[in-house]
Amino acid sequence: MELSNTLTEFYSSNADFAIRVGKQKDSDLTSLKLGRIEIMLVASPLYIESQGMLAQPQDLDDADIIISNPLTASWELFECANTNNRIVFKPRKTKYWLMIYRLQSSFQ
Repeated sequence: MELSNTLTEFYSSNADFAIRVGKQKDSDLTSLKLGRIEIMLVASPLYIESQGMLAQPQDLDDADIIISNPLTASWELFECANTNNRIVFKPRKTKYWLMIYRLQSSFQ
């Protein structure tokens, strides 16, 4: 078994099956929906203790954020109760983003 966070060409990968997350390109492959993934914005108790609780989404502009992908252009945030109230947030890189990305990449 091989675990990878990279998009590979299925036909040339010599694999019998793949589990992928997100929308798939038009394909002649057969697919089956296994479930739904919810993406959440979270903070550790230590972070909240040292930096304080964010009062509103706009406070993210000043927060230290660990991003999972430095190429992510923006996040779209919305209230569950009111999907018309949306905020687009562009994460800034923290001083640790390169180290975190390298660490994440080394596990692929």
